[in-house]
Parts: sequence; structure tokens; C-alpha cells
Amino acid sequence: MGSVKTNIGHLEAAAGIAGFIKTVLALQYREIPPNLHLETLNPHLEMGNDIPLSIPTEPMLWPDGKRLAGVSSFGFSGTNAHVVLEEASAVGSGEPIRANPNEEDLSSDGVGIRAKRSPQSTAVTERPFHLLTLSAKNETALRELAGRYAAYLETHPEVSLIDVCFTANTGHAHFDHHLALVAGSSIKAGEQLRPTNYTTGKVRGERTKTAFLFTGQGSEYPDMGSFMRPNRFSARHWNIVMPSCVLWTCLCSICFIRPPPTRTSISSPT
Repeated sequence: MGSVKTNIGHLEAAAGIAGFIKTVLALQYREIPPNLHLETLNPHLEMGNDIPLSIPTEPMLWPDGKRLAGVSSFGFSGTNAHVVLEEASAVGSGEPIRANPNEEDLSSDGVGIRAKRSPQSTAVTERPFHLLTLSAKNETALRELAGRYAAYLETHPEVSLIDVCFTANTGHAHFDHHLALVAGSSIKAGEQLRPTNYTTGKVRGERTKTAFLFTGQGSEYPDMGSFMRPNRFSARHWNIVMPSCVLWTCLCSICFIRPPPTRTSISSPT
């Protein structure tokens, strides 16, 4: 049993993901890390027969077998989350790594598509599947781009798909019209890029709604929303849509007025 808090202290909203990352790394390296700065256990903790738990003070090899771990995040503000993780099973290598050039032209006319070596392409084991994303300013241009990729991938089965995906996903600007596919080889990716084998989608630029989130760990303070006072329309709009919300009084006090410091029911309603 351990805690990431001994390494990095309080992280508020990031505390859960920090523990998640620590546990994933422990599963990957098959080693249980110690609790940093912990030298002597509390003598009142009767670990052993009565409580089948141990708190490591030095690195421990994780015994062979089915490795499972739980990650808990219990926040002072009321967050209660628990995730069970299991060691991923070993997978065989997918497409073999080939010593292709650092940059290779992917179009017959030498325009538009280039493949650069990705950092992952030097790894010993490749992922069995790869994600390829393409985008363009309109559907016609997107289908033309997909056609060029399909023609190249189907006529060059030796190309490293991981390099093609890396460049397409990270090396180009993202436009409104998208398509995406998952494939295990260049040939399979080319087949999916045939005009009858995929559909396209458009990202709509709709304005999202605004939400207020307070952690309960001291991030909010009286009058913190004073900068919004000149925008009276926003205040009236909130008053219309939120009159029945029990937290409206708290939100109004935090954002617009300065309540007495003793009114913790307002500053920390949880």
C-alpha cells in the first residue's frame, strides 16, 4: 500500500491521475515503489496477521502471477473514486521495423504527403494497430487526400505504418472535415481508404456551455468574480437560468459580494 502524496504532495484535481500513472508504471516495471521519505512506520498500525497489508519503505519486486492494483482518490471536497488496474498481457510485434529513410515522399507528384520517422518506430515491439487521421477544409479535398494515401499504401506495402500515422496525426494542421481509421498494416489501411469503405465527418464550431467548478481545497475566495461585474447581461442571464439551484447563493457570494469570513457554509459549502 502506498501513496503518491509522499512524492508530490497535494495536486487537487490532478491527484487521481498522478496515482494512476504511478500504478501503471509499477505494473509495467513489475516493481512496487517505496513511499518516499517514510523511514519508520507508525507503531500503532498493527500490520501483519490482523491487517493483511504492508507499506513498503524500499523497492519490492512484484511477484509473478496476475498483477492487479487499485487506485483510490478520496478528495476532501467529496470526490470518491476507485479504479482497478490489471497488468496488460504481452502482445506480439506487429509490422516489423524497417530501415526506411527519415523522410519519404508519399505522393507520385511529390506534393502534399511526407512520412517522418516517429520516436516510437525505433522501439523493439510495435503496437498491433495504429490510428490514422486525415483532415481537409472540405469533403472533396478530404476524399482526394484519402485517395492519395490509399494509392501509396496499397502499392508500397513495405512502408512503416507507424511512420505514416505519426506524420499524418502530428505533422499537419487539423481542419473541419475529418476521417479516421485503425489498421494493423499498410495494406489494411489502404483498403479502408477506398471511397466506399469510409465515411467522413465535420467538426462543428458550436459554442460550448460554461460551467463553474470549485474543488473545495481553497481555490475559491470571496469576490473572486468581481471582474465580471461590468458584464451585467451575464449576471442577469445566470439569474434567469439558475434561480432554483441551491448553489446559486454560494456562487453569487463568491463571485459578486464579500460575505463575512465566518460564513464557511458559503465559502466552503461542502
